[in-house]
Amino acid sequence: MNHYLPMLKLFLRGNFCRVAVFSLLLYGAVATLPAQNAPECITTLDKPQQPGTAVLSNSYTAITDTNLYHFILQQVKPQTRVVMLGEQHWMQAISELGTHLTCLLNERHNFRNLLLEYPYSYTAFINAYLAEAPGSGNSLLEVISSVFDTQEKIAQLQFLQRWNAEHPGRPIRVLCTDFEQDYTFPVVQVLLPYFRDFGDTTFITHLRKVQNVDDHLLFLADSLLAQIPADFTARKYSFLTKQYVTNTFQNLQSAYQGRQFLVNQGEAAGFADFMKIRTARSIQNLEDENIFGAFIRADKSIFWGGENHIRYPSKVPRKNVRNEGEYLFRKFNKQAFAIGISVLGYQVPASYYPEPVTTDLSSYNMLVAAYQQCFPAFDPRQYLLIEDLNPVTRWVLTNMQASGNTVTLVPARQNSSLKKLSLSGEIDPDFQEVDFRLFIKESALFTHQ
Repeated sequence: MNHYLPMLKLFLRGNFCRVAVFSLLLYGAVATLPAQNAPECITTLDKPQQPGTAVLSNSYTAITDTNLYHFILQQVKPQTRVVMLGEQHWMQAISELGTHLTCLLNERHNFRNLLLEYPYSYTAFINAYLAEAPGSGNSLLEVISSVFDTQEKIAQLQFLQRWNAEHPGRPIRVLCTDFEQDYTFPVVQVLLPYFRDFGDTTFITHLRKVQNVDDHLLFLADSLLAQIPADFTARKYSFLTKQYVTNTFQNLQSAYQGRQFLVNQGEAAGFADFMKIRTARSIQNLEDENIFGAFIRADKSIFWGGENHIRYPSKVPRKNVRNEGEYLFRKFNKQAFAIGISVLGYQVPASYYPEPVTTDLSSYNMLVAAYQQCFPAFDPRQYLLIEDLNPVTRWVLTNMQASGNTVTLVPARQNSSLKKLSLSGEIDPDFQEVDFRLFIKESALFTHQ
C-alpha cells in the first residue's frame, strides 16, 4: 500500500487543524513527497489480494440512486434527534451526497439544525446569507469565502440558500461547532468592526503592531466586552451583537490556548492537548444555551463532520466523552444515528495540471502531490486508492469491481450481518462505532479557488 497516504487518514477524518494566522503559516507549508515515500500507485482498477466472496446486499449503482436515500431515511425513527454524517474531508462525492441527504432529512423528518465542523464565528454570516433571496447579491458570500474557499463549498451554500427560499416554513440553520482555528476571520470580521463601532482605537492599534493574536490583544478584547452595553450592535451587520461577539471571543480564546501547546511543545507532542481543548470547546458550544444549546434542545439536528468527531460506542459509554458525537449520543439518550462515509479512491481536479493549486492545508497538498507523482499527466480513468485494504474495504472493492456498483452500504454494528460477508481477517473495533458504513468507490477532490 502507499507509504504516504495512510498517515493522511487521521486528517481526512477530522483531526486536522487550519493554522494560518495572518501572514504566518505555522503548519501549512506546501508538502512534497520524499523519494523514499513515493506512492505505490494502487488504483481502484487493481484487484485486491484475498478478495471476499459474499453476495452484495446493499449496493447502489450511483450516488443519486433514490433507493440509497430511501434506505437511509428508513433508519431514521420518529424519536431520532440526531443524525451524524462522518466524512473524509475534501471529497466531491461526499459533499454531494451529504447535501442531498441533509435536505431530505429536513423535508421528510423536519431536521432543522445542520452542525458543521467550521469555526463558530462563521455561523451568523452563513445564516444571514442563507436568509437572503437567491441572486440578491454575493457580498456575504465573499466575506465567508475564506472557509468556503472551494467550488464545492460555495455550491453547497448556494444550494442550501435556494432550498431555504423554497421551504420557508422549515429553513435549515447552520451551526458551526469548531473553535477559531484561523485567527483572521474572528479578529478582522467580528471583533475589529464591533470594537471600532463602539469607538475604540486601542484594539486596532495593537493589532497593527503585532500582526497576530497575543495575550495583550485578548486582554484588550476581554476588557472592551466588559464595558460594552448588552444591547450594543455593530452598524454594518445587525447580527454582530454583544452575545455573538462574546461567543466568538470565547472560541478564539480556546483556540489560542490550544495553539500554545503546538507552538511550545511542537506539533507531535502538543497535538493531544490541542485536541482536548478543541473537543471541550466544541462540546461547550453545543451545550451552552447562549450558543447552540437552545437550538439543539428545540429542534432535530444533523451533525456533519470528520468521522473522528461522530463515533460513539455501542455499549455503555466510557467515563470521558471523546467527541461531539458521543456527547450528542448521551444527551439524547441514544436517540442518535451515525453513518461513516468513505471514498476508496480519489482523483485531483483536471485543472490542477500542469500546476496544482497550493493551499494552507498541508494534508490536502499531500494528497495532490501523491496523486500527481503517480499520474504526471491527467487521466480521467485513474483513481488512487486512499483506503487501506482491510477485510471490509477489500470485500467492498472486490464486489464493486464485479458488480459495477459505485456505492455500498455496510451495517457496521450488526455482527450477524458482518459475519455473512465472509471477511478474511479481523475487523477494527473503530469500524463498529457507527451504525452504517457507506463506501463510495471514487471521487474527485475539492477544487480550490
